[in-house]
Amino acid sequence: MDTLIIQGKYKKLTTLSKLSSITRKTQLNRNINWEILKNDNPALTDQTNCLIVPVLIHQHHKGKIVFPHLRCHIIINGIDHILIHDLSIEEWVNISKL
Repeated sequence: MDTLIIQGKYKKLTTLSKLSSITRKTQLNRNINWEILKNDNPALTDQTNCLIVPVLIHQHHKGKIVFPHLRCHIIINGIDHILIHDLSIEEWVNISKL
């Protein structure tokens, strides 16, 4: 069996905030409210670097099958919480443009 390895990408928090508003509209399960996260962690700014690492391809929303999307682990220096965020395949491909 072949293994698919996708490398993580470093992006600014402001980029992830933009994606969060997009993914909420597409009804993906796991989204992070970046404004609440920034309010709870004053050291975070829009320029904070985050590592986005796709963990698995997921295709369920509220128990129903939907288009495949990526469940991603978001790693932010200084944040100990496990942050999970879903991105569509299109968003993952386009993230380099943001």
